[in-house]
Amino acid sequence: MISRFACLLLLLAVSSGCVSRKETPKVPQKTSTSFWKPHLLYLSPTPHDRLYVEVDAVEECEPSRAELQALGDALQAHCHKPRGIEICQSSVIPKAEARGLSRRELARGWMNGPPAGKRSPAYLYVLYYDGRLGSRKEEARAKPHTELLPYPSAIFINRG
Repeated sequence: MISRFACLLLLLAVSSGCVSRKETPKVPQKTSTSFWKPHLLYLSPTPHDRLYVEVDAVEECEPSRAELQALGDALQAHCHKPRGIEICQSSVIPKAEARGLSRRELARGWMNGPPAGKRSPAYLYVLYYDGRLGSRKEEARAKPHTELLPYPSAIFINRG
């Protein structure tokens, strides 16, 4: 009678590939972002000593004052910005205009960027949206996240 441990070892040996497999050649990536460290724009006081946060929201998805305060508190606790952190509620996007658009399309259409000035701040964009209004099923299930490409400074929060 084979012990449970021996069965487990046999199962692992078979499933882990005792059979030789052909190695798949490594294909070089067209773009490497390993050198890119956008998080340093927020954590470091240089080259930007101030942070500007633009918050857009689809109608009925707007953040509460408490949520914006919590965002500000978290940024204050983790970002070293001697000239401060400014959170600006920018646009309320009508539901009718958001219908059928992805979070990226909404960001491209509504993102204003930081205000013009001599000393540009680090910039963070936050979009509160309803993924159920989008044209793709995966939009409806998306959890709050950030994406490195194409906008390293965008946070998407699906209220749907």
